[in-house]
Amino acid sequence: MTAPATVRITVVVEPNAANRTLRVEMDGDRLFRASVLTLEGAEDKRLHEIQFAGVPSGQYSIHATVLSAHDVRGTAMEHVDVVGSSSEC
Repeated sequence: MTAPATVRITVVVEPNAANRTLRVEMDGDRLFRASVLTLEGAEDKRLHEIQFAGVPSGQYSIHATVLSAHDVRGTAMEHVDVVGSSSEC
């Protein structure tokens, strides 16, 4: 991706009665963003889309965490590189 980027993230969450919250964090040297979605347990959809706009160049870790009312139910992590635009060079 070229900066400033719009990073689109799709998280697959298997519906389960215990699912309450989906937290997605994007963390890098120049930026931290987070989004929190309320889940509807077993009745919720599987695919959840989040986007972070205006992301500057850098290396980022993306963490997705599904929470119940009391525990972490699952996590996932990916890395994303955003490169500088030709005007930044």
